[in-house]
Amino acid sequence: MNVWKITHINCILDQDGKQNIVKEVEFSVDGLVNGTAAIPYEDGNFLSYSELTEGTVIGWVKSALTDSGVAYYEDMVAQLKAPPTTGYKGLPWAEGQTAGLTAETNGETNE
Repeated sequence: MNVWKITHINCILDQDGKQNIVKEVEFSVDGLVNGTAAIPYEDGNFLSYSELTEGTVIGWVKSALTDSGVAYYEDMVAQLKAPPTTGYKGLPWAEGQTAGLTAETNGETNE
């Protein structure tokens, strides 16, 4: 299960006689993937800023993203957590050598 966290809330300070209307939310999923969601303002469904909980705002974010957006962020996290299938191994014939350096420097032999 992924852990969603709210990192910032951007508000409209005053509109229609209401203050601190949530406009945009920045979030993190498992601390690995960050995103931003625009939150639509619905006058009849207004919740005062002081009454907000992280769970409520996460619900708004997921609703704004829709199921496909939530899946997109959670799939990105899964890919980052998956063990790598490819990677750098170096050169098998250069094992024990240091980045192509030889025993000679500027024409002089180091012994």
